[in-house]
Amino acid sequence: MKIRIDFNCVVKDNPTKTVAGAVSEDLNPLLLAYAWKPKKCEAVMSFIGELAEYKQECQVEVDEGNSVKCMAVSNDVRGAILLVNLAKIAKPIRLECQGMTVDTLRLIDNNRTDVVVPMLASLPPLSVLLIKCSAEKG
Repeated sequence: MKIRIDFNCVVKDNPTKTVAGAVSEDLNPLLLAYAWKPKKCEAVMSFIGELAEYKQECQVEVDEGNSVKCMAVSNDVRGAILLVNLAKIAKPIRLECQGMTVDTLRLIDNNRTDVVVPMLASLPPLSVLLIKCSAEKG
């Protein structure tokens, strides 16, 4: 599955309402799956809260939009991508970013809660990946 993010193309300023709206519907299966696991739901909500710190929502294209959700936000020099796999199977990912370079990746899945990971070839089942980026030097 290919995910294309263009940090140079702003979809909406001040995305806080979009972020809050995403929690209500799209992430319910994930939150229900982790409801019984200590600290998992809090970690997911913390990731979502981090997105609200940015000024603008950026353009995202996902080849498979049903079970994989993605949102990208940025300000002048930093960006963040929230990538969620709602499926019960791993999903291969290929990430293409324009305007920013990837700095860190933090993952929540069945076995891990908010751990730094290297770039993943596939997104584990029922997982959330928060990718932090910085502006390309040029």
